[in-house]
Amino acid sequence: FDLFTKFLREGHETPHQDAATLNKKLHIPRDGALGHAHHHFTKIPKFYENIPTDPLGRKLREEARALFLHRKSQEIISSDEANSLLTLLEENASAPLDPESPKINYDDFMRVVQKATPAIANLFPPTIFADLYQNDPYGRVRILDLYQYTMRKMWYHHSRMGLSLYDSIGQGYLRESDLEDYIYELIPTMHQLSQLQETFYKFYVCTA
Repeated sequence: FDLFTKFLREGHETPHQDAATLNKKLHIPRDGALGHAHHHFTKIPKFYENIPTDPLGRKLREEARALFLHRKSQEIISSDEANSLLTLLEENASAPLDPESPKINYDDFMRVVQKATPAIANLFPPTIFADLYQNDPYGRVRILDLYQYTMRKMWYHHSRMGLSLYDSIGQGYLRESDLEDYIYELIPTMHQLSQLQETFYKFYVCTA
């Protein structure tokens, strides 16, 4: 009984001693903690820049943004580049050949990418080939899938660039007025709305 009582007493005392020891080890003087935090606060980068209010600052910002968008637009592939890629893929199709659904393995595909333009090469990190792979026994991917992926990326970047041009404040999003301007100019290019009278544009924009 005495041994059991001693065991219980030690079991209750040990957690308190461990907690006290742990608190002592983790204790940081208040002044030291504030100084440590202040040291790190000074290194936090600035993620947001206010829009300049002076005319010169706004003009410089607009010019810089225009140059940036122009540079990005040069990186977007064209339809001719996409069609040239399709030709290269078909010319380098991997055996066994299937005229109805040609396929290409990874090694042959990488040789095609090296022959293509830099813009095309940037579209195809190694993971894309793995994503498009569909259990082919020879480790190949359908050329049609690669071409469709290329076209989707091209349309995506073209659409994103087109929307960026309507971002009047350059903050990375469209306000309601910006989106209305975009839809207004898009209506004449839509086949279903090509015959719509201009007087009805505002009703369509409101509905959209």
